[in-house]
Amino acid sequence: MASAYTDVTFSNAKLNGITANKLNLLRDDLSAAIGSGGGTAGPPGPQGPAGPKGDTGPQGPPGAASTVPGPAGPTGPAGPAGPTGSQGNPGATGATGPQGPIGNTGPQGPQGVPGTSANPGVWTSLSLGTGWTAPTQAQYRIEVNGAVSTVVFRGMIQAAYSALGTTAFTAPAGAIPSMTRSRVLGGAQATGTPSDVASYIASVSSAGVCTIYFLCGAAFVWADPSQTQQVYLDGLSYSL
Repeated sequence: MASAYTDVTFSNAKLNGITANKLNLLRDDLSAAIGSGGGTAGPPGPQGPAGPKGDTGPQGPPGAASTVPGPAGPTGPAGPAGPTGSQGNPGATGATGPQGPIGNTGPQGPQGVPGTSANPGVWTSLSLGTGWTAPTQAQYRIEVNGAVSTVVFRGMIQAAYSALGTTAFTAPAGAIPSMTRSRVLGGAQATGTPSDVASYIASVSSAGVCTIYFLCGAAFVWADPSQTQQVYLDGLSYSL
């Protein structure tokens, strides 16, 4: 058996630190051991260099599906904006809000057009009718205020009861109304007592003629035909 290995020789070139001499000695030891019927196994030699990588084997079958979800991936970029939808119906009107604070006073406006000066007119005595007298005065004046003219009377006239309904006076030209004007006037029946206060109605026609009628006495007393009827002209006025 020993002769079977003695023909193996190694060169003296180094191979990973193992010389040919060492290998030849190892060969001789192995041959002697085998020829004598075997001895104890020697220590394992050092691991040889790794061989070349073999071919990739076939792909194994897919594994079972995992029941545990993987982590969420990153959010992708925002897509383009969609088209604008149609306008919805208007909502109900909301409640009125509280009133705001008072604003500042605005600037003063321009001055208005100057007004016309009123002409008060001149007091002029009336021409009384038959049976009528003026114990103090009986006058009129024409007050002009722009386009408005007003005839104003003052004083007191009197006459017998029988003169009521006749011409008390005639308004002169320029003081005649365009239509009949009437006014209730205060007066008295000259008896010297407070209960003789009376009311009269005076009418001035569109011809300027003024007639006066008894209306009633105090406490609805009838007229006393025996008394002088005194009429105050201070409440008589009309616009032309």
